[in-house]
Parts: sequence; structure tokens; C-alpha cells
Amino acid sequence: MEYYCKAVIKVVNSVDDSIELPELPKEKKYSSIMNAAKTIVAVVEADTATANMPAVKERLNMLKETISDAETRGVISKDEDARTGHKTADSSFIVVLTHSQRVQLLLVWCSSCSVGAFLARLMHFLLWQAAKPSGDKCTP
Repeated sequence: MEYYCKAVIKVVNSVDDSIELPELPKEKKYSSIMNAAKTIVAVVEADTATANMPAVKERLNMLKETISDAETRGVISKDEDARTGHKTADSSFIVVLTHSQRVQLLLVWCSSCSVGAFLARLMHFLLWQAAKPSGDKCTP
């Protein structure tokens, strides 16, 4: 978002120096950058002549889309080290495959490698097949 703010500020200053745009905050906090971005959009849209120029309009639309995406998808955690998003949900990544699906997967996996790499991967696959209990349908 900071990148798009800088792009809007740069293009607006090159087109019209009289518009007073707010500076981006020194601190890299989500809320302060979001507030600055919204202020930049409001100031540029207030001057319709500048806002309707193609170069300004393109960058302004990108900034507005970024703000919209951040508001709809943004997940804020109180813990700065915490991971957030769809991969942190309680979901299983174990894939159940039949034998024929595993063979097809092996062929796709090895389709772009040399003969030596293919044989190494084939040996790994066969050793895995031999080591797993019968009836197990989990991938390695």
C-alpha cells in the first residue's frame, strides 16, 4: 500500500505542485499507513481536474483497490509474530490418493527430469510403497 501511495504522490506532484498531499508516516504501522492512504485519496479526488488525468487516475484507482483489498481481507492480530490467513485455519493438508493416482503423480513429477533423476525418484517412490502398510492411502 505504501508503494501505491508513493506512486500517487509522485504523479500528482509531477502534474500539479499546488496540491498539498500528506506525507507518509515514518512508523510502519498498518493503521497509520491506511489513514494516510485514505487521506491521499480524499485530497486527490477533491481536485477533479487532476484526478481525471489518465496517469493520476490509473495510480489512484490502484491505491483505492489496495485500500479496499486491505479492508476486506486484512486480518489484524495483536501478536506481531502471529501468522494469519487461510493456511492457519484448522484444515487438513493430507491428501488421499489411490494407487493409480499416485502413479500418475509420479509420472508428472518426473516428466521434466533426466533419466538419472527419474530413476532416483522412482526408487524413492517404490521404497515408500514397500514401506507403507497395506491399505494405507496417504501420500509420502
